[in-house]
Amino acid sequence: EYDADAVGMSGLLVKSVMVMEENLKELNELALTTPVLLGGAALSRHYAESHLRSIYKGPLYYGKDAFEGLRICDAMMDNRLGEIDAEIEARLSKRADSEAKVAASRAAKRHEPSTTAIATGSDITHDNPVPEPPFWGERLIENIDLNEIYPYINPVALFRGQWGFKKGSATADEYQRMLEDIVHPLFERMKTQCREERILQPRVVYGYWPCQRTGEDLIIFDAEDHDREIERFTFPRQDKGRRLCISDFFRSVESGEKDVIAFHCVTMGEQVSERARMLFERNEYSEYLYMHGMGVETAEALAELWHKRVRAELGIGGDDSPRIAELFRQDYRGSRYSFGYPACPDMQDQEVLFRLLRPERIGCTLTDNWQIDPEQSTSALIVHHPAAKYFNV
Repeated sequence: EYDADAVGMSGLLVKSVMVMEENLKELNELALTTPVLLGGAALSRHYAESHLRSIYKGPLYYGKDAFEGLRICDAMMDNRLGEIDAEIEARLSKRADSEAKVAASRAAKRHEPSTTAIATGSDITHDNPVPEPPFWGERLIENIDLNEIYPYINPVALFRGQWGFKKGSATADEYQRMLEDIVHPLFERMKTQCREERILQPRVVYGYWPCQRTGEDLIIFDAEDHDREIERFTFPRQDKGRRLCISDFFRSVESGEKDVIAFHCVTMGEQVSERARMLFERNEYSEYLYMHGMGVETAEALAELWHKRVRAELGIGGDDSPRIAELFRQDYRGSRYSFGYPACPDMQDQEVLFRLLRPERIGCTLTDNWQIDPEQSTSALIVHHPAAKYFNV
């Protein structure tokens, strides 16, 4: 109708990316090949330049910000889009090479038993019974009451870490008065606002799978066919001290007994990111800080709450401390480990967790760097062994 030189689409929400794909298919149906520029917080460069670019029959480009969008438009007007195309192909080729090397390395580890693990294995024993999960596979949970989550917010992490209310040079009495006069009322206001305006929308996908270890590898079996391998993790081992490795906490292939592992992915949804972004754009920086911190720490609280539920479902919740503050110090049986931390530093393993849990159903996707989007989300693998605690590698 307008004979546009280009079409721009920006996606702030995960659902927006799905609409982008539908629009591209519609353009194909109309036999239109107008150059398309894509961007927005919910869209990653790799997804646009690989998946969406493969769908659209015309030129398609990703701009991380307005400046890159202008650069692409300048190239289009000067008939230099071929330069941009070459950059995209180089990025895709480099990533493909990197992924191929990682896959080859992992495949080699799967087929070559680790002599290091045999020679320097840890002192973990397996005289504890394997818990029986309430179900196998994954489940999606929605409509979670925020009032059930709020008690599990770590006040130190929120007040001092996220909001910046630190003691500094104040006396203990002065700091306590600041907490009572300023911080606690602010916390109550934020809880009420987030609940009444549905800014926080908690959702969870979690589940249980049979597993066994072999060396540093942890084999994940099918939820229905417990003899069919479907995924595999390779975790690093300490090179000194107790020589711990996450895989050590599970029954070995040689034992002939299957173990159980749980995974979860929790999110506060994208509405809180939207609200925080709006506050920032309005220059309401204090309110932005409060909203952003509230979202992050409520997501952590939901992870804490759901880990407690998993322990209860596995029948090991009796070891939990009755005080929530002690749960923040791992005063319970077992542990939960998140990718990117010392015991399981490989962020790319998020892809395995995503294949198992399919968190896209609760609005979560992975960025090019395997971070979860929306930001107020977190994932973990959950270990039931009583000796499992945090450790560095």
